[in-house]
Amino acid sequence: MTKAQYGGSRLLLIEPRDNPGRYDQEVFLALHDWGGHFEGGGDGYMNPVYDVSTINGKMLGFGEPVRVKQGERVLLHVLNSSPTEVHWLALAVMAFK
Repeated sequence: MTKAQYGGSRLLLIEPRDNPGRYDQEVFLALHDWGGHFEGGGDGYMNPVYDVSTINGKMLGFGEPVRVKQGERVLLHVLNSSPTEVHWLALAVMAFK
């Protein structure tokens, strides 16, 4: 069983007993938006906007980077807990197989 911080609560992952997977490192990324409010658009609709977006409770520039060694297999778990927003992640200087 593995856990990662998600706001004030916890994210819980239960892996199969027989085949847990072949990876060297497991990383949890919990995405969340804070300070939501509505702003009116020119089309008459109210659109949700947020003051702050976080990854694992940290704003951009304040969290630790995910460090990976060459040849290492990494399993990423990404939770988008925003009620309305789609988040894009960029994994710089990575080659995927």
